[in-house]
Amino acid sequence: MSEHAVLGRVGTTRIIGLPTLLRTLVFVCFAVMVGTGCAGSQPQLLASAPATLEPAQTIPRDLDFVVRADLRRLRAAIPGPIFDVLSSLVLEHFHLQEFREPFQQAQVVWLGLRPNPEIDATRGVESDYVLVMVGEFSPVQEQAWTAAFFTPRDLGGSYFRYEARDDTRRFHAARVYEAVGQRMIIASAVEVDAVERLIEQQDLPLRQSVPTERGAISLSAEPLHLARAIEERLPRAASFFAESTEMTCFVDLTAEQVEVNFSLRFLTESDALRAEQALSIVAGAVSDVVKLDEALKYKATSDTLRVTVQLGLKDAMSWLGM
Repeated sequence: MSEHAVLGRVGTTRIIGLPTLLRTLVFVCFAVMVGTGCAGSQPQLLASAPATLEPAQTIPRDLDFVVRADLRRLRAAIPGPIFDVLSSLVLEHFHLQEFREPFQQAQVVWLGLRPNPEIDATRGVESDYVLVMVGEFSPVQEQAWTAAFFTPRDLGGSYFRYEARDDTRRFHAARVYEAVGQRMIIASAVEVDAVERLIEQQDLPLRQSVPTERGAISLSAEPLHLARAIEERLPRAASFFAESTEMTCFVDLTAEQVEVNFSLRFLTESDALRAEQALSIVAGAVSDVVKLDEALKYKATSDTLRVTVQLGLKDAMSWLGM
């Protein structure tokens, strides 16, 4: 299939509901749910260097979903032309086209999202976001994205802060933090203040729920927030997400196979059993779209429902419309 064909078919995908969640998991931040505030006031000079935090901990707690993607493993598993097209789509969707070069140099990324409930017919669901990229980056002076930002402020500890030159719309990059050559943190307009408080002022509580390091892709989400995101399209699925207390997910991806692993924890064993029954109904409802008889396995044990989906990579891409 040509790149143009891939672009045409992927570009028509709606980013809503359970199918979107699986697309997000399979392709990393490649087709995630995406969602007017101000960029915040100028911070005071730092009394000390910025906090050294784990990458996921630089994502504020007010963002509902965090996706972690090991781009090294994804590049090894997904054919190069398709990976490049999907990367372009994601950068365009988040208005981050100018960050193409550092994204290509990134090894692992974390993307925190809060979907906007108002849906734009042309763009699907947009989100407030924070994108964290870790890798080995070329000197920032040589990168095209700096033209859209003012001369950086040196924060100490090899950290620099860049402010957007123009008034920034809500879902556009308003601030960039750079740990020279190693890490970039990009915040959309609404998230600027929260990221500043985490990195510079160090006066916000850190996230408690972060994606596991397992798999090529992993996801951390508040189940209630996930339920709200899919309740209009998939009310039965939303009901058991809403009743769970903890959700973890990771995706293993090779050149031949995709394996998605979910765990949902509930308050009681009976809640987990009801969720298992609800999932069987959902699986039956989508069986005419994709054959899951052998691919989908699920079992409630004690207070936890565990779900595994295994698909050949070609079958997964066919299901995703590629």
